[in-house]
Amino acid sequence: MVERPFTLSDLDTLQQWDTPTICNGLEIIAPERRAIVSRRAVGVPLPVPGGLTLIVGRDIEDLHRFAGSMGQLGLWSVALLSILGIGAGLAVSRSVLRRIETITDASRTIMAGDLSKRIPLKGSGDELDRLSESLNGMLARLQSTFAEMRRFSSRTRVAELT
Repeated sequence: MVERPFTLSDLDTLQQWDTPTICNGLEIIAPERRAIVSRRAVGVPLPVPGGLTLIVGRDIEDLHRFAGSMGQLGLWSVALLSILGIGAGLAVSRSVLRRIETITDASRTIMAGDLSKRIPLKGSGDELDRLSESLNGMLARLQSTFAEMRRFSSRTRVAELT
């Protein structure tokens, strides 16, 4: 294809061209002897003296293609961000569930009678750490209360035996 400036006289000499030619974005193909215009444009008709109408227009094909590209980019961005969001959500939920499972395992050991067992803290200071601290404090008080009850009952037995 040959690319060169487009003039009005080009339409008159169309049949003289042997090869397809592109003139300012208008694709003109000589073998079919017709002009193929496949670009979008906007125009405003203006009346001029002599009963004629002048149409002033602007090519918007590039703008239309750019808008389409941006639309595609937006859709791909939303899809990518959705996938990343789902992945991050799964990672966070797994982390929280692991911590809850750790607390559950520790509480089962404590319920089985080992009051010296404590719930491990992660050290992040979040809600689960505060809950673990509260439960550990409660367990420390229970352990000291049971230890005191044992001492009291052992003193009582000794006193009864003497």
